[in-house]
Amino acid sequence: MDFNPSSTQLFYQLIDKNISERELILADVRRNSPKLADRVDELLKHANNDSAIDALEVHLSTATEKNTCYESLIVDRYIVGHELGRGGFASVYYATRSDSLFHHQYAIKFFHPEILGLLGQKVLFSEAQLLANVSHSNIAKVYDAGTYHGAVYIVMEYVDGMNLHHYLSAHSLSFEQKLVLFRDICLAV
Repeated sequence: MDFNPSSTQLFYQLIDKNISERELILADVRRNSPKLADRVDELLKHANNDSAIDALEVHLSTATEKNTCYESLIVDRYIVGHELGRGGFASVYYATRSDSLFHHQYAIKFFHPEILGLLGQKVLFSEAQLLANVSHSNIAKVYDAGTYHGAVYIVMEYVDGMNLHHYLSAHSLSFEQKLVLFRDICLAV
């Protein structure tokens, strides 16, 4: 290889290659950077774990209305308000501080019990820590995390707006405006 890729870059270069091609490239990388090759090899093993993907899909399909409603609860130092949205992994609620120290709006994400059971608390808190370390104008900031009666939650910046589908339906954008929006999303990702 003629450049020094990150493990993520190398992973995406190899993900669609057949096993023999992967092994040749990883052997080349291993000569100069054994740690990089080991990290990517581990990522590739997990990427091809179809049983984990199947299990995740089953759990996500069961994450329906049976999930707990957190509206009007006080969780740690946050007053939980109305539901903002719900997906396969979590439900997100509007929240404010329960004390008078700060007057701030938050979004608080409660992971569904199925996801907690599948991934575990440690993985969810690791993900929260990774997000807390990110600083980008198009990514909501993470302020806090914790557990409430066994449910893992993450407290994030509240962004008043609409999802992409509703935004595109409500605004007539030119092709160029759509490209700019797409670029901004890609930069955040």
